[in-house]
Formats: sequence, structure tokens, C-alpha cells
Amino acid sequence: MRIWFIVLCSFVFVACSQKTEFVEAHNPNKNSSNANHTLKKYENIWGYHSEEYLLLYGNREVYLFDMFGNKYREWKTNIKRAQLLKNCNLMVVDNNQKNFLAEKNYNGEIVWSHEIPGFTHHDFEITDDGHITFFYNRPMPKDFKLTNGCQHEDILTDIIMEVDKDHQEYLKWDFSDYFPTVLNRPYICNAAALNRQKKSKFSKMIDPIHPNSVDVLQDNKWWRRGFQEFKPGNLIITMHHLNAFMIIDKETKLPVWYYDGLQDQEDGLIDGIHEAKMIAKGLPGAGNIIFIDNGKHHRKYTVVKEINPISKETVWSYKKPGEFFTEFAGSWQRLKNGDTFISDDSNGRVFVVDKKGNIKFQFVAQFPDEVEPWVKRARLYSKKEFAQCL
Repeated sequence: MRIWFIVLCSFVFVACSQKTEFVEAHNPNKNSSNANHTLKKYENIWGYHSEEYLLLYGNREVYLFDMFGNKYREWKTNIKRAQLLKNCNLMVVDNNQKNFLAEKNYNGEIVWSHEIPGFTHHDFEITDDGHITFFYNRPMPKDFKLTNGCQHEDILTDIIMEVDKDHQEYLKWDFSDYFPTVLNRPYICNAAALNRQKKSKFSKMIDPIHPNSVDVLQDNKWWRRGFQEFKPGNLIITMHHLNAFMIIDKETKLPVWYYDGLQDQEDGLIDGIHEAKMIAKGLPGAGNIIFIDNGKHHRKYTVVKEINPISKETVWSYKKPGEFFTEFAGSWQRLKNGDTFISDDSNGRVFVVDKKGNIKFQFVAQFPDEVEPWVKRARLYSKKEFAQCL
């Protein structure tokens, strides 16, 4: 018995000492200069999913960790969004080269790219058939009618595009073709807003929609029950500046479903939104939609909300006013055991919560060259499925 006790203590000591210079795996008092809250002490269950998942971070570089914070790979690329491919390359929306979507190898070399007549941004999704759906934006067409004296070159429109690896185009959906008649919102160019935008460090043009995530629907129970708006292939589009998300029918190219949170205002109106996506078949809550309500301007705390898309009622949410506030970005993943992985982007941390909101795993990124931490929509990957990437 004494021998087994010594072995167990040795294992705990080794596990708890495993971390890299880039990750602080147990930092209960970590503060971000972006946050107006303090991360309180938490319980970290060592070994949580350690044999099942790997973790992908992004900042000025992209890192592949295990759940102990051990770093396995590093890609020299500045990304907005990255996905790990089965060949261990990354598909990225790159902050440095914005006019194409790119696949990069371990050395950061581009091995495939798709050039577009605009600027890629925010998100893309790769389906099982290898098709890639992504966003790009460009100045509004010259024949688009604006109000309040602004010019078309002052306003951005966004395009949703689907291509395959042979560059064949399957979809091109331009917001300017459907705004405002279908979306039922006025397209207003306000001179004061334009002046503020020209001072922005990110973009000098007004982006009135700002789509920031896309989800290509797969087989789901709602479609099988006859709800055609949830047909596989349809697209969920998150629209940050409208504080809403919608579903576009890929065949008719018409918006067929819309959510702006007016049905449920327990936490007030949606105040900055990211990552509205449907929980995949086979996972707890499959068919429901989860999104991140940042609470950026007024509420100052973030809500991760799961809704039933038929009733539009909230079935689960995670919020900790005073403790959880990711001012911008963020992402989530539902895990097989019903827990939810959350990427707290603006505070440079990731964590896992159970249905009751208990934190079961957490660590905070430490990027020595950055004044402020920033995780770029971290993702989890199967360690068994991606073993070759180690």
C-alpha cells in the first residue's frame, strides 16, 4: 500500500509540473489588461481529457498543446482562424496576407491558396467533401444606393464563398444583393459613424454587418422532422453588428430563419455576438444552437447560450458576472460527456465547464512578446485521430 501511495504522489508531482514557457497551466489570479474582472481560484482536474484531446492556440504564432500545456508544434503565422488538417498542415485565415485563404505546412510555407477579389476574414468551414466556405469583403458596388451622403467606397459588403481544392466555385452570396429588402433592415451610412471609423486601427471603412462565423449544417433531427430551414448544406451566419444570426438556404439563396434574442432578454439584448453554430449529431444537445453573447458595450459580462432553434428558448447558458467577460471574439465546443469547452479569447485563456457551470479544466496563455494575451478561437482535437501530428 505504501509503495502505491509513493507512486501516486510521484505521478501527481510530475503531472502538475508539466507546463511550457508559453502556458501557465495553473494560474488562479491571472489578470488581463482587457478585462475588468479577476479570475478567481478554480479546481483543475489534472488529466482531464488528456488522452483524447489536443489544443490549438493562435496569436502571432500558432501552437499545438496537449491538455497539460505541453507544446508539440509551432507554426510561424499570424492568424485570424486556424484549423488543423489530417495531414498536420493548417488551413488559415492569415492576418498578414488577407486576399486569400491558405494551407500552410509546419515551416509556415503556403502549399495551397485560393485568391479572392477582396479580403478574407474571421472564419471558414471545411466539410467532409473537402469544400471550404469562407467570407471576404470588398467596397460596396457602385450602383448601390446609400443615404446620408456617404460614397460606396466608404462601405464594405461581405461575400460568402464556397470552393473546393481545385478552385471550383459552388456558392457566391453577396449581402448587398439581399440588403435591405430580405433582411428587413435599413442600410444606413451615417457621417458621424464614418468619421469614427476612419480613426479605427482596424479598418477605415464602415462594416454595417460584420459576419464573423459560418456553420454549414449537417444531418440533424430538425431537418429529419420536416423543418426545411435546417436542411443540410444550409448556412448559419453570425452577424456581429446586427447582434443576430440567420440561416441561408443554399439552393434558393434566401434567408429562411432569423434570431436576434428578442424572445429571451434575461440578460438584456444581445450585445456583441460570435460563433453561432449547431451542436453536431451524436453530441449532447445535438441540434441546438450555441452562441457567445459578449456583452461588450453595456452588460460587461459574457453569456454562452444554448437555444432550441424551433422554440428559440434558452435551454442552457453559462455566465459568471464579474468573473467571465470576453470582450471580443470567443468560441465553444460541446464535448462527448456534455461538458462545454470555451475559448475566452480576449483574456488569453481556455476552460471547460459542466452543465452546472463548474470549471473542470482551465489554463491561461502566456505569450512573452505580447502586451495583452489573445487566444484566437482555440479548438480541441482528438489525440488518437491526430497522433501523427505529434
